[in-house]
Amino acid sequence: MLTPEPGIYAGTVRVDKPLAIDGRDQVTIDGGGKGTVVLLETGGATLRNLHLTNSGSSHNDLDLGVQVRGKFNVISDNRIDNALFGVDLQQAENNIVRRNHISSKPVDLGVRGDAIRLWYSFNNQVTDNIIRDARNTVVWYSRDNLIAYNGIGIRFINDWQGNVLTGNRFKGNATQVVVEGGKTANRNTWDGNYWDDYEGFHRNDDGVGDSPHAIQAFADRLWMDVPPAQFFAGSPMLEVIDFLARLAPNPNISPRA
Repeated sequence: MLTPEPGIYAGTVRVDKPLAIDGRDQVTIDGGGKGTVVLLETGGATLRNLHLTNSGSSHNDLDLGVQVRGKFNVISDNRIDNALFGVDLQQAENNIVRRNHISSKPVDLGVRGDAIRLWYSFNNQVTDNIIRDARNTVVWYSRDNLIAYNGIGIRFINDWQGNVLTGNRFKGNATQVVVEGGKTANRNTWDGNYWDDYEGFHRNDDGVGDSPHAIQAFADRLWMDVPPAQFFAGSPMLEVIDFLARLAPNPNISPRA
């Protein structure tokens, strides 16, 4: 376990050995406004209780808080801010990204980066993260990931088609799927995903629900339009609104999987 002395350290920091680094909430790594703050190019490493800040601003170079290029790494309990992109996993497997506070740079939404990105990455766990002032979380060409206990499981910026989401587990997210503008996620391929709020039947014990999973949570649309309304999530008033939405569903806002 490496526990640096309290203070501010200059990035970029490259980790190419399976180290466990614990900042004990007293260590800041400052990228100086250039490049990526921490590069994880190993397996079995841990980054925890660190403040990672001030990445570069290049979309082409994918300037990040943390770039992960290995297996069995843990990125937990960090504060990642003023970073164009938050945490990026590319061709990375069996990593854990949990309980991080992630925000992008203070720029217009259209030029902010993604808080968490998975690209050709499998069997990862993305759980309990708090994301503010970032563009979205994206999952590309990835499967068998656990996406759990986040504010939003997956956010689509628009209703473009062609995404394929297979074999993932969506568990305990306040909102499982959001589509900006209130349009549909149904033009994507949803296959073999696990949803912990599935309310259909399972009569033949084959591990697959008998009917597609339909998300009918009108309250989620409400707090997207009026963000302070999220404070009342789970309240009797919003539960009644969701119940009425299920009685008279709008097919345009319901992803099925």
